[in-house]
Amino acid sequence: MALPYFPVDFSAMSARRKFREVDGGESFQIGKNKVIARWLHHPQGCLGFRIETPAGIVAYARTTNRRPGVGEKPA
Repeated sequence: MALPYFPVDFSAMSARRKFREVDGGESFQIGKNKVIARWLHHPQGCLGFRIETPAGIVAYARTTNRRPGVGEKPA
């Protein structure tokens, strides 16, 4: 992705936005939804989010690195 399509300037977005800094281990409410932030394994740091809604639960986790020995089958 490159100019002029990326990065998108916030002035080009018509939606109302509200930003808030969060830390791993923190949880907060957005309406009836509970959001839980957790640190993921990444050299520069990365947060993943668990979003609990009345309809169900979804997790958003990206840009993680594998931890040696975790999730590997024994030889």
